[in-house]
Amino acid sequence: MMPVWTFDNLIDDAGAIHDRQSGVLRLRYGADVGNTSFTDYSIRNLGFIAVRGRPGSCQIRAAPGRVGHLAFSALSNLVSSHKPAMAALEWYDRAWHEELHRGSKTVLERFVELMLTTHVQANSPFSSQPVKCTELAKDSALSGLLSFWKDQGGRLSLRRHRHELEEISKAKFLIVRRSQDTPHIMAEHYGKGLDLYPSKGWRQRLTGRRLDEQPDMAFGRWVSDSYRDVMIVSEPVLSRVDVTTYDPAARLKVRKQYTRLALPIDKTAVLSGSIIHNSAIVDAELGYEPK
Repeated sequence: MMPVWTFDNLIDDAGAIHDRQSGVLRLRYGADVGNTSFTDYSIRNLGFIAVRGRPGSCQIRAAPGRVGHLAFSALSNLVSSHKPAMAALEWYDRAWHEELHRGSKTVLERFVELMLTTHVQANSPFSSQPVKCTELAKDSALSGLLSFWKDQGGRLSLRRHRHELEEISKAKFLIVRRSQDTPHIMAEHYGKGLDLYPSKGWRQRLTGRRLDEQPDMAFGRWVSDSYRDVMIVSEPVLSRVDVTTYDPAARLKVRKQYTRLALPIDKTAVLSGSIIHNSAIVDAELGYEPK
């Protein structure tokens, strides 16, 4: 006997929830209304999420590496409100994989982990690879930052702990916070030790504003998404980062490779510390000499 679903939905890349049998999406993308392969195509190529629910359980099908934050937010709200005791997760990354999880929190945390590790990075100047925190050298600044975070029970603030944070990280730390009124990530504090761009003055202009309003706005959007992931997981995330950013004021492209530790300090804020391993100018426009 076929299961009776309480809901049977397809979440699009904008986070809109559609009945899976609806012809609206198929017509929008030029597929036949009765095309049964559209769901599979939209999951693997468009970042859509198929989710079904019945009393006590749900089934999620997605390619997490292609799913954006609007779609994930809709999935999170839907699954959390359904409160399944068991959740089946079928995810795609070159092949289909099947997993079974207990409860909504566990399956959503696993989904975010897969978003991080299978993210499609083709032709992107920004990439990151998750690393276990146990791989940190005990005498490194990031290890000290992680230990201080643990000692404080994960509750840090610039007002109470500024001196300690600057001393431990050598002022190479950033605090970001999700805006209460918008989906944007705001730069609450940008440490003077962070030297991402060659031009001057950008750090002061960025403080108190949207994180993506930095010289390379594409990088700002990318790194904002990274911090949203940390807020969702609500656990420390250590990453090896390799980015090439463009500074329009200096007319330079700079490649930086660094290790980043992101720590949730409350439900809407993240503290991030970095250690840069390599930094090099990879492209300079003719006629300009760095001062």
